[in-house]
Amino acid sequence: TRYNPTSTTDTWTDVTTRVRGALETSRGKEGEAEHAETGSMILTLTNDDRALEPEYAASPYYPGVASNRKIQIRAFHDGVWKPLWRGYVEQWPQTWGLRRSAVTLSCVGNFIRFSHAEEVSGDFPTELTGARVDRVLDAAAVPSTERLLDEGKLALVAHRVERSGTRGYADQAVDSEFGILFEDAYGRIAFHDRDHRVTDERSVVPRFVLGDGGPSSGELPLVFADPTYDPDRVVNDVRVEWPGGVTQVAVDGASVRSYGQKSITVQTLLGSELSAARLAKTILDLAHEPRWRFPQVSIRPTRLEELWFVALDSEISDRHVIRRRPPGGGALLQMPVFVEAVRHSIEMGSEGHITDWLTTFAYSTVGRALPVALIPFTTVSVAFGTMGRTLPPTAGATASRLAPFIKTSRPKPNAAVATASRPAPLVLVGIPIPVRVATAARVAPVVTIS
Repeated sequence: TRYNPTSTTDTWTDVTTRVRGALETSRGKEGEAEHAETGSMILTLTNDDRALEPEYAASPYYPGVASNRKIQIRAFHDGVWKPLWRGYVEQWPQTWGLRRSAVTLSCVGNFIRFSHAEEVSGDFPTELTGARVDRVLDAAAVPSTERLLDEGKLALVAHRVERSGTRGYADQAVDSEFGILFEDAYGRIAFHDRDHRVTDERSVVPRFVLGDGGPSSGELPLVFADPTYDPDRVVNDVRVEWPGGVTQVAVDGASVRSYGQKSITVQTLLGSELSAARLAKTILDLAHEPRWRFPQVSIRPTRLEELWFVALDSEISDRHVIRRRPPGGGALLQMPVFVEAVRHSIEMGSEGHITDWLTTFAYSTVGRALPVALIPFTTVSVAFGTMGRTLPPTAGATASRLAPFIKTSRPKPNAAVATASRPAPLVLVGIPIPVRVATAARVAPVVTIS
């Protein structure tokens, strides 16, 4: 189906066997200080039969090959369909060779709706942040089924809005309580309020531990995880603006003397001076000095069975733990982090088979990197439930040893059960145009178009 604010149903067409080469998806943001960008996906489809030419009347899809078609990618793994990305096809650019042709699609996420409905106006009452974001999504014609919003913890000011940009106004509302707005794996526009990451189980209990300790450590192997210690991310002069009131300022003098003045201004919809002052102090406390970070970490799930769960089941705001051993020796560092972005880079061969898969997470830091002995963890069960099977533990492993590393619903990492004969997940790439519909009987990724 094309972009249609009133549409509630889709008929999906499996185009996975047409996918060739690199398929890349991205959604989220780079760190805690940024706003999430509109999600993206790039992939190439074979088109030797001209079926994906917009004006080719003999195509079985004619006249359905058009801009703003919905497209999604899912993976079928361990008996469960997992969403990876959903959005819209912008164009169908053709590449013609002497005997072969292809279409390289550039796709965008659900934030594109902010561009389709650029302004919001109205008399808004005092209300919680979730309700205010809901109003903006009404103006952007986002269906209720494509929203996943926390209630919010702060009351935003009652005021009249005159032709304000939908995305900018939504960001103002979310920034007012230091929340986040993003596209989830289902393509929904999601809002997490300021308390989400201290109350939701996925954010409180580490879901996975990634490290360089090898199979005996209980860590899942990472590929790229270079630390940074970047003074450019320091903010030591925070100014919070709120409607009708005096701008609230928080400054750290010691940080200014050490790193120079680094200012930021946050526009909010807060209703009191106290709320604005508290927000300024919160931002200053988090950013007034540099910290060790692992801004990006990559994994290659084709190398180990357990990594598929990390690649396919991680969502923005999930808590992971990164464990690294300094090359020059010294104490093991353990850093709790929040997922801020998820990117997949998948190499597809003939008939939709995976030849390589790299998943990269962008992270923000929960706290400082500390020697592992200084970080307490609560003992939890390692029973494996939601994915439908239990993996045997590594010889000599105990539940208490595993507790710091794996969430209750995750299996213990076990390199012994991963073999080259295990199939990779089926990838389904889908576009809703009427043809055969992908079914859950397949056993590996899928692209479909509606």
